[in-house]
Amino acid sequence: VYVRKEAKDWGRGRRVEGAVKPGWSALLVDDIITTGGSLLTAAEAVGAEGCKVSQALVLVDREEGGERNLFSKGIKLQSFIKVGEIFSLLLKANLIGSDQYEKLIQQLKSEA
Repeated sequence: VYVRKEAKDWGRGRRVEGAVKPGWSALLVDDIITTGGSLLTAAEAVGAEGCKVSQALVLVDREEGGERNLFSKGIKLQSFIKVGEIFSLLLKANLIGSDQYEKLIQQLKSEA
């Protein structure tokens, strides 16, 4: 299924496109999560169709509260990598220096 930001005037005119049936479970998938707002909006739309959303999967968690916000609504987040892990990999590969790494980690902590 695909969740639109809003229903369109053309086509089927639905916000949730695809095969959905009340009682089905749905896994939300996105590329990145920051605060979780777009995933929570999608969960509401899918829930309005009668589906249960209890998990979400993203490639990158920016570690800015998204996991916590989803959890507060009963949705468990799985991510392939967290942005802090990316910073560590960049440091280990000598693509950033330790000073830059520390600044990035401090910025990350201040935004969490």
